Amino acid sequence: MDFQSQNALLKHALDYYMRLLKTNDERLEEWYQKQQGWFKERMQLQKKVGDLSCEAETLRNKIAMMEICERTTRHAIALAPFEKVASAPQPAEAIESPASDEPEAMLADRLDDTDPTGAAAEQHQKQKKRLKKSAAEAQRRKQQQQQKETSQSRNKSRLPRDSICITPDAEYTYHDVLTALRDNAEFASVAAELLEPPRRQANDTLVLRCQRGVHYDAVEQYLWDALDQSDVVVRVRVTMTTVTVVCRNLDELTTAPELQEALLEQHGVTIHPDSVLLRKLPSGLQRARLLVDARDAPGLIGKRLRVGLVTTTLRADDRSPPDEVRCYRCMERGHTSRECTGVDRSRRCFRCGSGDHWAAICNRAAKCLVCEGKHPTGASSCAGALLSSC
Repeated sequence: MDFQSQNALLKHALDYYMRLLKTNDERLEEWYQKQQGWFKERMQLQKKVGDLSCEAETLRNKIAMMEICERTTRHAIALAPFEKVASAPQPAEAIESPASDEPEAMLADRLDDTDPTGAAAEQHQKQKKRLKKSAAEAQRRKQQQQQKETSQSRNKSRLPRDSICITPDAEYTYHDVLTALRDNAEFASVAAELLEPPRRQANDTLVLRCQRGVHYDAVEQYLWDALDQSDVVVRVRVTMTTVTVVCRNLDELTTAPELQEALLEQHGVTIHPDSVLLRKLPSGLQRARLLVDARDAPGLIGKRLRVGLVTTTLRADDRSPPDEVRCYRCMERGHTSRECTGVDRSRRCFRCGSGDHWAAICNRAAKCLVCEGKHPTGASSCAGALLSSC
C-alpha cells in the first residue's frame, strides 16, 4: 500500500472518529438537558409536597379544635341539669367555663347526684365513668412520681464513702500520727470540711472517713504533704467501693495503660492500671475486668469504648454471685479447697481435662472434668458442679 492510500485511510478513520465524538457530545448534551428537566420537576414536586404537608397540618389542627369543642359541648350537656340555667342558648364562654374551672373528680361527684332518663342516661353514665377513670389515672401518676423521687433521694444519700487507714510503724503510736496531721494547717482546714472525725482501730490505726460525695483524691495531696513534713513512718491504705465493669472482644495487643487512657479521654473516668485484669481467650481476643469507682460506674455501663481497632460496649459484671463458693482443687461447688477431700484436679487443663498443658494454650474440644459434658470445667451451666460435693 503506497503513501497516498495510507494517508486517505487515516483521513477516513479520523473523520469517522470525529463524527462519533460529535454524536457522543450531542447525546451527552441531550442527557444533560433531560437531567435539568428532571431536577426542575423534582423541585416542583417537593414544593407541592411541602404545600400539601402544610395543608394537612392545618386540617389536623382544625380537627383537633373541633374535637375540643365537641368535648366541651358534651361536658356542658352533662352539667346542664345542675347549673339551672335557662333553656335559651348560652355563649361559648359560659359553656366552656364549668369544664375548665372544676377538676374532673369534682365533676364526677356531681354527676353522681343526677338521675337522667332516656337517651341522656347512657351519655350520663359514660361521662361519669370517663371522668372517674381520668381522675384515678392522674392520682396514680402522681403517686408514682412521688415514689420515684423518694427512691432517687434515698439512693443518692446512700452513696459509698472512701476511708483512709493510717497505721504507724512499731516505734510510733496513734497519737504521733494524729499530732502530725493536726500540726499541719492546710490539712487541718481541709479535714474540717471534707472528712469526718478521726477514729481509732486496732494496731493504733487512725481511720479518716470522707464525707458523702467526697472522693479520696480531694484530700490525697494534703495528706501526703502532712505526712512528709513529719518524722512519723506510716503505712496508708485507702478503701473505696468499686464496681466491676467488663470489656469484651479486645484484640490481643490491648494493654492496661491503653484501657486507662481510653477511659480517661472518652468518658473522663480515671482508673489505675493495676485495676485492670486482662485475660486472653482461645479465639485470640481478650476480656478485661475493670475495677471502677462506684460513683463512676453508672455513667460507664452501656457506653461504647474504642481501644485500638475495636469498639466495644462496657457492661456490668455478670459472674456468679459470691455466695456460690467454688473449690479450685476438685472444681465442685459448696466448699473451698481447704476443706476439700475429693479428687485433685487442680493440675489439669480446665478446658479439655488433659494433664500435659494449661487452658491458656489449649485448642482442643471442651470437656468438663466433673460431668464430662461438652463445656469447660467450672462453667456456670455445669450440672455436675451444682449437684456434687465432697
